[in-house]
Amino acid sequence: MPEGCCRPDLSLPAHHGLCWSCDMAYSYRHFLALYPGSATTYDGHMFNHEEKAVTEMRLMHVDASPKRQLSNSKMLSAYFVESLKKQIPELTVDYLDLSVDTPPHVTGDFAKATYTPAAERTDAMKNTLAYSDKLCARVIMSDLLVFAMPMYNFSMPSSFKAFIDNLVRTNLTYNFHEDGTTTGNLTRQKTLFITTRGADLRPGLSPWSHMDALTPALKSPFAFLGVENPWFVDAQPLQFSDQVAREEALKRAHAELDDVVATWASSIALAQ
Repeated sequence: MPEGCCRPDLSLPAHHGLCWSCDMAYSYRHFLALYPGSATTYDGHMFNHEEKAVTEMRLMHVDASPKRQLSNSKMLSAYFVESLKKQIPELTVDYLDLSVDTPPHVTGDFAKATYTPAAERTDAMKNTLAYSDKLCARVIMSDLLVFAMPMYNFSMPSSFKAFIDNLVRTNLTYNFHEDGTTTGNLTRQKTLFITTRGADLRPGLSPWSHMDALTPALKSPFAFLGVENPWFVDAQPLQFSDQVAREEALKRAHAELDDVVATWASSIALAQ
């Protein structure tokens, strides 16, 4: 544990040399300061006890494939999470399948509610934001984020776009300052995107690489929220017409996932 850590003054900015448990304490208190009712609203999931919240390593695993079975992205994300759990047995996993629990799309009422100060929101506004509040809580309280999805028409499934729209929240997942600047609040989370693509869009290897709209569409909003250097594992090409290329792509993806597991496990061991 770094020297100077576990200090009582958690009103100081987070992410400055704190061990992960102290950083978790900061995130927990920051969230409850903004949404003091969350501890009871989300009882039984992760916020019912502060002690529990700051002593567990948490991973949020989100699948965005609409397929219930035979999904390559779900298969790869499950492989990664299980491999990481072997390295970190005490890891707690919070799983969200967007094909089952699909985020609502943003409406005019949602936009109005988000820009109304929390203390001034009506009951109707609070109900409108209920899904988003809980989603933001789950992400904020996670140490590790794993997002898996197929590429659809060169970008993301609409369910994951709705996920992002519910996650980008002023003065919750990012701060808006008086001088017009913003800072993201997800700077401490290690983040991995696992994507599956039918075509081969690897830069320098494919004439189609310029049509990859998915990678920048994931990088940009998460960078805004503070995730500056996410990991990407892209399984491509996965077309059934070329079984050899498909098998090689899956083999590469598994190898890259193994590398991320090793990197994360080593980094976490050093930080604790």
